Amino acid sequence: MEDRGRDQSSPDFGTLLRHYRLAAGLSQEALAERARVSSEGISALERGYRRTPQRETLALLAEALQLTPEERAFFEAAARSNSARRGGGSVSVGPWQGAGASTLPIALTAFIGLTTETSEIAALVREHRLVTLAGPGGIGKTQTALRVGSALRETGEIPVCFVPIAQDATGRTTLETLIPNLKDKPLLLILDGCEPFIDDAAKAAHAILSGSTHLRILATSREPLRAAGEYAYRLPPLPEADAVALFVDRAVAINHQFVLSDENAPLVAQMCKELDGIPLAIELAGARMNVLSASALAERLSAAPEQGMRATIDSSYDLLSDQERRVFERLSTFREGAT
Repeated sequence: MEDRGRDQSSPDFGTLLRHYRLAAGLSQEALAERARVSSEGISALERGYRRTPQRETLALLAEALQLTPEERAFFEAAARSNSARRGGGSVSVGPWQGAGASTLPIALTAFIGLTTETSEIAALVREHRLVTLAGPGGIGKTQTALRVGSALRETGEIPVCFVPIAQDATGRTTLETLIPNLKDKPLLLILDGCEPFIDDAAKAAHAILSGSTHLRILATSREPLRAAGEYAYRLPPLPEADAVALFVDRAVAINHQFVLSDENAPLVAQMCKELDGIPLAIELAGARMNVLSASALAERLSAAPEQGMRATIDSSYDLLSDQERRVFERLSTFREGAT
């Protein structure tokens, strides 16, 4: 884990947190259990609508991630920098006040695959004012939307603003704060993670687009918003070649000695197929190459009664101690999460 914080200058805290979590081979739920915080809180930090954790939470996260002193210093510096850039506080009210500037999270990992799809989605955004990327959890909706936004920003076509949909402590969603602050300027809004508030998101999209002739929206959701004028694009799983490339990229990031060879290539391809080509599941599996061999991981996944994302989670569950499993099972009764 000694290289996880190297060559990264002033990254966004949420992006760095996700980078360290994946490098440790942990899901959001697993990290939440280790750090004794809610998985919703970790999701909020990674998505960017919570600016920075409290000092106590920051310490718990650093300990749970088993950061080296150097990584911990980098981690804490990113939190301080994040707070300073956004004016402090724990809940973001959105970066839309200065609608002329682009605001996108900094990617710390390579975007692999979906090249054709990214081009198709960019073309749709040019033609339609409301495009929704739909698909199951872990399929890569957020990263694909960011890739599209980056491409449009880099060509100078339109400023881009990334808005993770969330709810603050008062019960207000970011959408309620967003609408009054928007101005009728050329702007692409990426509304990320709409499914928990899909009705509100559909109403907000209608209100935003009805009140402006220049704004466009690229939304991500597990299902279409079903709003007027919406064009839904369902993201496909990764094809085999891209899935294998993603697995190798994440495996090498955690274990620099890992090499795709004639011996393990069929195993990697098999695992990617059993994981249904779901990018997040493949990332989590690749990040296990520091504790398991390709053959051992392939055997675990093949033996799992369920495939895809469930198989990856089952495999992680099998590594827990009996005490950790009991805690995990007891916490699972809280369907809406728990502190």
